[in-house]
Amino acid sequence: MPAIRPLRKLQVALETSPGTPVAATRILRGGGRLTEKRETYRTEYPHGVRAAAGGAGVITRRWTEWEWESELALEEIGWWLQSGVRQVTPTGSSDPYTWTWEPNLGSAGLSVQTISLEYVESDGTTNHYTAAAAYGVTTQLSFEVGTEKVASVKASGQARARQSTAPSNTATAVSARTLLPGPLFTVWWDTSWTGLGTTQLAGIVREAKVEIKTGWEPAWTLDGRADLDWTQAQPGLIDVSADLTMELDAVAAARIANWRAND
Repeated sequence: MPAIRPLRKLQVALETSPGTPVAATRILRGGGRLTEKRETYRTEYPHGVRAAAGGAGVITRRWTEWEWESELALEEIGWWLQSGVRQVTPTGSSDPYTWTWEPNLGSAGLSVQTISLEYVESDGTTNHYTAAAAYGVTTQLSFEVGTEKVASVKASGQARARQSTAPSNTATAVSARTLLPGPLFTVWWDTSWTGLGTTQLAGIVREAKVEIKTGWEPAWTLDGRADLDWTQAQPGLIDVSADLTMELDAVAAARIANWRAND
């Protein structure tokens, strides 16, 4: 009898010190996977033949990549923003707190809070595959909103090489998630950086998608790492794009003209 589809579980924890593994504290709802990656060198100088003889080669570096998608839940979105956009501290004296993740576009204060990840594939009885990885950073993040559904999120990133650490059995999922229906959202389009959030596109936006490339990536350096992974991550250029589906009226036509004029 064929096995059932694997039960996939991703659980995470915030790291106090980047790269120092922490046992997972939270199980995330959604779907995706963590994948082991490596690069292998095979000699370019075969002897006595006209082609490389093959063989196992030499592994030159290892890392992991992960991707996850789910509904946009207020209780879970912070994992990706905190580890990809900016490390921030919430404001407020009691729950609910206010979190503001404004990307730092300067050269100072560039930091994110790294995460430890644990991934399990199971048939419901036996864990057939487990993986743990530290120093996780979110490299790409997207949000999608429509009028007939709740908002959704997709996130992906990289971490150090896989470890065989047993997954934590004390991590828990959020008991009550706050999902956001699409009609709660608004879209604003301003022509000046000094006046953001002043011109709403009212009555015309049907769907919106925002994609963020955080710019964080591994910094590969010669540091004698036995796992053949990296010592630290580094920030690069952040890139944000938006895709809007709108009713074609005078306001939408004006926005198309703005885009065409590179305004």
